[in-house]
Formats: sequence, structure tokens, C-alpha cells
Amino acid sequence: MIIIVIIDLLVLCYYKYSYFFLDALYEFTGIELHVYNFFAAASNKMFGTNSLVDTIILPVGISFFTFQAMSYCIDIYRGKIKAVTNISCVPTSSSRSSTRSSSCPAAPSASRYSGF
Repeated sequence: MIIIVIIDLLVLCYYKYSYFFLDALYEFTGIELHVYNFFAAASNKMFGTNSLVDTIILPVGISFFTFQAMSYCIDIYRGKIKAVTNISCVPTSSSRSSTRSSSCPAAPSASRYSGF
């Protein structure tokens, strides 16, 4: 669990603070380094695309999704929730219909999340 949290935070720091740390390094030491987008380079190699590797484009909502993923992993580790075993059966409000597959669990009640 600790490894997952560390990886999530490292990815978040990479996307959000790469330019900040390289600018600070240049200001304090005079060493000029350039940002290299390792994820774009890997994508270019695997899929034959031609994305820019000299800029890092910040994905929309990266902080929100990172902290959501971390809280999900922590809740599973603490035993507060069970891990999803079938991604196609994630409970939603629309999965409460009578046509729902018997292998999909019922969605939790809305009052659990509304604080009432």
C-alpha cells in the first residue's frame, strides 16, 4: 500500500512540479536542465505516435484523480471497502434496475454519501 501511495505522489509531483524544480535548480546552481516527458516518449515508442517529448502537458484533474486513487487504495487496505473485482459491474445509480446482472452487486444507498 505504501508503494502505491508513493508512486501516485511521484507521478503527481512529476506532472505538477517538474518545471518548478528545474527552474529552482537553475536559479540556485546555474545548471540548466530541460524537461523530458518520459510518458510521451514511452507512448511514442509503443504506439508509433509523434507526441512532443520536450514539454509536459498537465492532465486535467490530475490532483483529484490521484487523491481519489490513493483514498480508494487506503480504504481497501484498512478494510473499509472491498476491492472491485469486475470493472464492468461498478455499482452506480443506474445499476439498480431489475435488468441488472446477478453477478453485479447492488449500489449503496445515497444516504451513505450524503451524510444523512
